[in-house]
Amino acid sequence: MQAQTARYGPPAPAPGQQSSAGGGGGTTSSQFAAPPAKNGKAAAPVLIFNVLGSDNKALTDSNGKELTTRPAVKSGNTVFVDKSGSPVITAPTLDPSGRPVTGPDGAVLYTRLMTFAGQEAVTDSSGRAVTATPLLNGIGKALQASNGRVVYAPPVLDAKGNILLNSYGSPVLAQPLSDATGGIAVGPTGEPVVVQPMVAEGGKAILKNGQLIYVGGAGSQALTAKNESILTAFGQTITFCNSGALADEGGNAVLGPDGRVVILSASGVPISANGAVLLDQKGKPIRVTANGGVTDSSGRPILGADSKQIKLGASEVATVLKSGKNVIKSADGKTVTVGLNGQLVDTAGNPVLAAGNKPIFIDPKTKTFKDPSGKAITVSKTGVIAAKSTPLAYQTGALDAA
Repeated sequence: MQAQTARYGPPAPAPGQQSSAGGGGGTTSSQFAAPPAKNGKAAAPVLIFNVLGSDNKALTDSNGKELTTRPAVKSGNTVFVDKSGSPVITAPTLDPSGRPVTGPDGAVLYTRLMTFAGQEAVTDSSGRAVTATPLLNGIGKALQASNGRVVYAPPVLDAKGNILLNSYGSPVLAQPLSDATGGIAVGPTGEPVVVQPMVAEGGKAILKNGQLIYVGGAGSQALTAKNESILTAFGQTITFCNSGALADEGGNAVLGPDGRVVILSASGVPISANGAVLLDQKGKPIRVTANGGVTDSSGRPILGADSKQIKLGASEVATVLKSGKNVIKSADGKTVTVGLNGQLVDTAGNPVLAAGNKPIFIDPKTKTFKDPSGKAITVSKTGVIAAKSTPLAYQTGALDAA
């Protein structure tokens, strides 16, 4: 490693707000250009920097040791890298006065790299690594859950992975989820749960009945409604990435049978791209189990076109439905597939609705299609179903609209 000195200080916080200090103010180590990574290992020396305060003097910990930036170590001598192959660098968290923030054990708290189950770095739309910052309370101390764990918050990402910035140019941070007692919710491993609003590309919040929709923070573990970790059909741990979208341990999108990325709310309920809860044939929210299986509201498995339970990540492309040799299409010419809840949708994720805007569900046992009342929906000899594709309706607004 090579050590250099760089000035470092917290960005100016908005009036009345905590500092979002940690990775940003002035350090250039994250801009170090290295050759492309090989097998997740930085292919060049990792630069570290001493950290200077506003008085141009080196900041120290409680033992008088000078603080430096640190690489995010994957294992042994291997460090995490971003999409360009640059080593991921973490930095001490500073309070609004520019002093290092310490945890319950007195050690200085550093920013934390968000990863896909510890395997790969979560990155934003530019390919830079996403790091979380310890949240601070009103007196500049690290916020803790009831179990003593410090709450780390990643920046809010929109649907394309862009980091949202506030009017001061600092990242908008995810916030802790409240539990039933009003405290900070913790996951099955004891890690505090953080959430962010669902945000469309361009920074507009996606609303439902005028209210924000909350999803897991980028790099946080996806959890069922029973607070269980969720695995894909192939046994990989599922993580939140862009605005509620799910990814596997390699950072690959977790898809449903319609070939589209699965989106999960902060409460563990699957939702569509416009934030609407996915419903079963009885009009109630579907569920996801710890093994990635999809069930109706009563816990019964929802079956796909192959008569097997639909599971997260089991598909790599959309399941194309056929009538004989003909690909089934809607009356307006859209290719029909099946959604996570067993409902017919087109390949863009729009519902394919029968007369009266009734949803259509696949009956895998009889290989027919029915509306919620059980009425059969006909398919012509040429594969055209008596239904039309209907674009999803979106309601958007400012993040503070609600």
